[in-house]
Amino acid sequence: MWKYLLKRIGISVVILVIVSIVIFVLIRMQPGNPFVGMVSADTDPDYIEKRMEELGYNAPLPEQYVKWLGRTLKLDLGYSLQYKLPVAELILGRMKNTLLLSGTAFVLSSFIAAAAGVYTAYKRKSIFDHVITLISFVMVSVPTFFSALLLIKILSFDLGLLPPSGIVTSGSSYVGLERIKDTLVHMVLPVGILTIVQSASMMRYIRASMSDIFTQDYMRMAKAKGMKAGRLIWVHGFRNAWTAVITLFAMQFPSLLSGAVLTETVFVWPGIGRLNYDAILSQDYPVIMGVTIFMAVIIVGMNLLADVLCAVANPRISVFRKEAGTV
Repeated sequence: MWKYLLKRIGISVVILVIVSIVIFVLIRMQPGNPFVGMVSADTDPDYIEKRMEELGYNAPLPEQYVKWLGRTLKLDLGYSLQYKLPVAELILGRMKNTLLLSGTAFVLSSFIAAAAGVYTAYKRKSIFDHVITLISFVMVSVPTFFSALLLIKILSFDLGLLPPSGIVTSGSSYVGLERIKDTLVHMVLPVGILTIVQSASMMRYIRASMSDIFTQDYMRMAKAKGMKAGRLIWVHGFRNAWTAVITLFAMQFPSLLSGAVLTETVFVWPGIGRLNYDAILSQDYPVIMGVTIFMAVIIVGMNLLADVLCAVANPRISVFRKEAGTV
């Protein structure tokens, strides 16, 4: 097990190094210098040149990369040109809001997708299966921003039931329980959109995996022996789909975080997606680099977690067979 784990960690580190090189080179190819927008026009050029020399911007590109990587490993992601704050501080501050939004949507969509996917696979070719499959195809096909704008128009402007944007009511001074209630109300629309879209996407994969399992001989045998439907589906069947489900969930979570830029932009939600969007518009390269590296770490980390969990959940993986043979 440890040999397998170390191998996967090594591959993940190599991937992160390659991604960091690509990000660094692409950003360094952009025009300007790190002080554009940070200093006034009458700033002493000698001072700027001295600061650039200290940061290593006049050094060869490989040397610049090594210095930048060293600072990044110390969580020194630079200084935001737009917000005049450390990039790491900005990302951590916004990440809490993104986790609140995307984390809630992920939990809800996981339960809905698992229940709908398993049940439609069990009731394959039934009316319920056809209806749910059709709805999922429609939700996946319709752009997220269009669905979001449509719900804002109907529920916020036409009916006045929910706030259209923000994380709290503008100009409010709520504290304690009142602030929590206000935040929850503002979460309904963006969480609803993300949950619907993610549920539709994940449900299709779970349905496909479970449909294949329900056709296996051991499932037919268990059903013929009179096993109850609940035990047949969730214990005897769903357990054998864990590998595919774990991989799906591990990939959907970082996808949900990185894809939240549209939802956060439409609903003016102060998360990491909105931060990256604003950084791109203002050409705030340190923030763009910091957010990209941060998301790359999350994606690679979730892939690593999926590999490890799949190895634990599925004893048929070769590494476990080899270890069993040595006992």
